[in-house]
Amino acid sequence: QLQMTLKNQEALIRQKSNAEQQTTAPSTDELSDLIAEKDQELRALRDELHREKDRTQPDQQMGDINRLESINKMLTEELNQIKSSNESLTRTLEDSQNHNKSLSVKLEEKDKEIDSEKKNALKRDKTIQGLTQVLRNKEKEIEELCQQIEDRDDALAKAREAAHKAQLQKYQGVEEHQNLLMEKQTELAQLKGEHHAKVLEAQ
Repeated sequence: QLQMTLKNQEALIRQKSNAEQQTTAPSTDELSDLIAEKDQELRALRDELHREKDRTQPDQQMGDINRLESINKMLTEELNQIKSSNESLTRTLEDSQNHNKSLSVKLEEKDKEIDSEKKNALKRDKTIQGLTQVLRNKEKEIEELCQQIEDRDDALAKAREAAHKAQLQKYQGVEEHQNLLMEKQTELAQLKGEHHAKVLEAQ
């Protein structure tokens, strides 16, 4: 029975080794299942080893026991390697998850920044539209003021022209009065001369 157990364990080890060499890197779930399977095989082998030690004499079965212990050691090393690989994959998975979380946080922050920029751009557009409308209103007011100034300039020019004409007419009236006064003075002088001549004649 011990010989059959040894042969079965050796065949199982060779089969597992060949299968592991042909397959790619196992996943975490596959490694967990493989660890559980190896643990079960290791416990069964240890139980078988203890039973054989209890049933047989050390001198008679020492070679088989040594072989079982060697297989046990190999299985233990293989199990430790699988556990180490599983721990490494677990750490890698945790690192990947943490990295994904970090990227998700950064992506969320970028989305918030983009939303904020869109809102700011919308506010700027509204502000620009408001300023454009204010500028148009100011331009219209300036045009109206320019028209008013132009109308006032025209009215002022007309008023100046009318005042100039009135002043000319005033000067002309004064000149006419002066001419008339000179004529009257001349007539008065003539009358005085005639009166003086008559007075002299009367004497």
